[in-house]
Amino acid sequence: MSPEVQRNVEKIIDGSITYTSSNLGLNNLFSRFREQVSNDPSRMEECVREFDTYVTKYQFMMSGELNKIASL
Repeated sequence: MSPEVQRNVEKIIDGSITYTSSNLGLNNLFSRFREQVSNDPSRMEECVREFDTYVTKYQFMMSGELNKIASL
């Protein structure tokens, strides 16, 4: 994952930027991450790693989403 994407994923999770995907699974993932990080901010790194794993697993449908996230 590029540094721009990682930085923006962290901002999406902490709520400093808003992002809504056309992918319901990704929206659910971000919602869960927001809840986890709001309860325990030290979990941010774990959430970013899980996002990277998700993106890697579903690479065929995530390239467009990554481009959108990078451009935020």
